[in-house]
Amino acid sequence: MRQNQISVMVRWLLVLGFLAYVFVHFLKVVQPVLIYHLQQPPFYKMQVFFSQYTDYPGGMAEYAGNFLAQLLHSNFMGSLLLVTSMLVLMLVAKYVFSQTRGGGKGFFWMILPAVLLSLLFQNYYFPYNVFLKVFIGYCAVAIFIALRNRRTVQMIFFGVMVFTLYYLAGSTALLIFLASVIVYASFSSFTKVTPRIIFIIVALVVSVAVPYLGYKYLFNISQLKIWWDLVPAQPVIIRYVPDKALYAFVAVLPVVLLICGLLDKIKSLMLRIPFINRLYSRFSSSDGVIVYLGIIVVAAGLYIVIRQWVFTSLNTQKKSVLLVDYYTLHGEWDKAIDAALSSNEYDLFINFNYNRSVYNSGKWGEWFFKYPQLLGADGLFPDKIVSGQIALVASNFYYELGYISEALHWAFEAQSTTPYNPLVLQRLVKVHLIEGKPEAAATYLNILKTAFFQDDFIKKYSAYIRDTSLIGKDPEFLEKRSFMPRNTYTPRTISKKLKLLLKFNGNNRRALEYLAMYYLLSHQVGNFANILPQVVRYYNPLPTLYQEALVLYVAKTDAGIRYAFKEDVIQSVKNFFENFKKYPDRRVAQNALQQDYLGTYLYYVAFQSPVVTKMQLKAREVESY
Repeated sequence: MRQNQISVMVRWLLVLGFLAYVFVHFLKVVQPVLIYHLQQPPFYKMQVFFSQYTDYPGGMAEYAGNFLAQLLHSNFMGSLLLVTSMLVLMLVAKYVFSQTRGGGKGFFWMILPAVLLSLLFQNYYFPYNVFLKVFIGYCAVAIFIALRNRRTVQMIFFGVMVFTLYYLAGSTALLIFLASVIVYASFSSFTKVTPRIIFIIVALVVSVAVPYLGYKYLFNISQLKIWWDLVPAQPVIIRYVPDKALYAFVAVLPVVLLICGLLDKIKSLMLRIPFINRLYSRFSSSDGVIVYLGIIVVAAGLYIVIRQWVFTSLNTQKKSVLLVDYYTLHGEWDKAIDAALSSNEYDLFINFNYNRSVYNSGKWGEWFFKYPQLLGADGLFPDKIVSGQIALVASNFYYELGYISEALHWAFEAQSTTPYNPLVLQRLVKVHLIEGKPEAAATYLNILKTAFFQDDFIKKYSAYIRDTSLIGKDPEFLEKRSFMPRNTYTPRTISKKLKLLLKFNGNNRRALEYLAMYYLLSHQVGNFANILPQVVRYYNPLPTLYQEALVLYVAKTDAGIRYAFKEDVIQSVKNFFENFKKYPDRRVAQNALQQDYLGTYLYYVAFQSPVVTKMQLKAREVESY
């Protein structure tokens, strides 16, 4: 008896140690705040928001899941939520598996769904409400098994749960429940053979009929979601694509029940052999042998899981993209720059946010080319080809430029795909205040009042609604109003948009510097030279990359540019092309010159520019649901 108690304690300590280890991994490595930042799980305390979740199967679980997902706003609380979810799932799974003859006490088997869930939680696109739907199915199975000694109550519960579960958690959760109880009924001493067969047939019919009838007569849902509705419809930029881990997570409960049932049958058959029966009796009665073997197996399994699965499944590149975007959004420019430069792969979104961060940090003229500008001018502004995927990025870009009508245009574009994104609603509030439309701003502000984590924003801008004179006293709004073009058309190209901004206000330094960089990125150094008199107003001396471009231009065209270039810049340009000519192969030259010239305008023009590499943006993915 004491040996068994020690065994149970050791196993639980191993499990708790595993969860503690995973908690630290979530907290320090995964960082749940990035999940929240990407998905912005919507939850608003208003009737109209709640009602949209009541008219389709699984909506209530999605609503509850979005509520719990608000904890992801904090790294600590988010990690606690994810690990607690794993723990409660393990407890329910342990109970279910322990009630089968081949499942033992359930310690080993309960690890499987928890491990799969830990892999899913490391996918930044994975919606938390998907877990909640599956967990509700697990709970229904556990209650069904708990009522095994009260057959009438169990059958009543089954009938009620079929429809309740379908409405609360959706058809996929219902199928998990039905598949699990069918397997359980097939191998347990459920009842006599004939009632058991009848129950299995009824469950099979229900698994087909209930989702189909719901689709046909009750709910306005897609035909594709009749039996698979686990993942909610989402826009492309945050859409989770089901993978092997999700399919395994969905199937693990009925599959393990099936394995336990088969193991029990195999064990019964094997014990009929006298030799095996005697051997089993000897080992099962040996003091602690089976106990210690079980502990060793569980410990070894946990170690393998942690080392080979849990801590190697995180998409580090996606994390880099999110980190840069997160720091940029919160104005932590230096952190955004460091995260971008730490990324191992080029990414369009990192490129956009790096450029914004470099400008806002005051490092525009010196650090711009430290991140590879592989798309040239197309990486400078975000809205050439793609639209819905970069709508909020584009809105932020134009807001900073002072092109308020375009910031509003892209905010509406973002709202069309993510209508309850609080970041979009904040942008709409500020843009309407700048345009002198406080009533429209109040509409969006009232929605934000029912959301979490918006208190500071609401407190500040509610005062602007009550006293509109405060709008004209806000330095940020005053600047944006002075920059915004009025009563004019919107050009299609970024160069014409920047020129229009400068036409309305020649003191728009950001527009001027973006236009200057546009010319340099697209090899239009002559046009850059034409606006040099405006650029030099802000610099003494000119940044090195500007001087490199001008020295290169003078060397090729003999243009007369009156500026005292640094001697070391002139010598650097001369050395670059002398060394470049030594290598007949461009790739060899690139490798040779990388150490001394990477991050310079010279290196960009020779090796990274899309004029040289022919790199282009791809057409955007069409939104589909």
